[in-house]
Amino acid sequence: MLEISENIGLTEFIRQNPQGIDTELLPGGKNVPRSIITKILIARSIITEPNLLVMEEPLGNLTFRDRLRIGRLLTDRSHNWTLICVTADPLLASLCDRVIVLQEGQIVLESGFDDVQKFWCCWLFLVFLFLP
Repeated sequence: MLEISENIGLTEFIRQNPQGIDTELLPGGKNVPRSIITKILIARSIITEPNLLVMEEPLGNLTFRDRLRIGRLLTDRSHNWTLICVTADPLLASLCDRVIVLQEGQIVLESGFDDVQKFWCCWLFLVFLFLP
């Protein structure tokens, strides 16, 4: 758990609270910043090393540095999960193997990020897949 909190960027938050990892969170996370809520949700989703992660905009509310660090963690091939992610974040898309662009429920483009970036000028909701 401590390794995941370090990789996600939660260690500083844990150290700043007198109860540390046992800090009580209010319903809806009202007593913590949105970026911390996002990191906690990601940590909870990967702690059991699931086979499949399905996420929608998982890196919202995070700084560029945090998005890059956590995006690399989510797409690291040392993990045995498959990541299916709906996002409009080109940073996360660039870390994934396959990008599927949907428009009105139809696949309009499927390729790697470099190819999609060349042909797709308007970022709509994209589906990115990373397969181990």
